[in-house]
Amino acid sequence: MERKNIITQPKAISSSIKTRRMIVPVVRKVAFNEANDTARDLEYWLKQPYSKRIEAVTFIIAQSLRKGAKIDRTAVRRKALRS
Repeated sequence: MERKNIITQPKAISSSIKTRRMIVPVVRKVAFNEANDTARDLEYWLKQPYSKRIEAVTFIIAQSLRKGAKIDRTAVRRKALRS
């Protein structure tokens, strides 16, 4: 099994009237056990701002809750975010 990352980048296509852009897929093919996605995921999330990280964690926790349940905030330390 292979895991494929598809990264799209715009490609300019020249025409006589105007320049149009088209999305072209860029693929990285690696064996599933050699993908090293943990390191790539960590690198991605460390580049994101705090607010986006907190939003993602809250979303993941909310998905695991039963209907009508609320997040247990007793273990959460509130800290002012710097913008």
